[in-house]
Amino acid sequence: YNPPFYERYHSITDKLVYPEEFLTAKWCLDLIPLLSLDKTPNLYISDYESLVKDGEKNFLSAYNFFKLQYDNDLPQSISKPSMTTLRGSNVLKGKNPALSYKNHLSSNQISRIQGVLESFNLDQWKNKFINKNPHL
Repeated sequence: YNPPFYERYHSITDKLVYPEEFLTAKWCLDLIPLLSLDKTPNLYISDYESLVKDGEKNFLSAYNFFKLQYDNDLPQSISKPSMTTLRGSNVLKGKNPALSYKNHLSSNQISRIQGVLESFNLDQWKNKFINKNPHL
């Protein structure tokens, strides 16, 4: 816990009202320190969207990074839905799971989430920080 870090964002967090805003702020506050790290060959970062878009490639890259032997059964495991996968999930329909939020959030909720991301200047975080770390 680092109070000075969080105090920098009080002007944003004091305005939050809805649960999705708080959760988005939590995500932003967890991500900001990672994105501010200097380039280092000892850090491997992957994001959820990349994992679900091309899980096998992502895991292969991580295994290589950590110099681990790649398990040939891994692709089958990656594509298998977890025990927590809800009925009607995009995973079960063969669709992109990263887009499932559209089935569960209203347009107002999505707008509020986008507003919080913009407040933290993270609305385009991948585009802004992709070159910060070669393993992202």
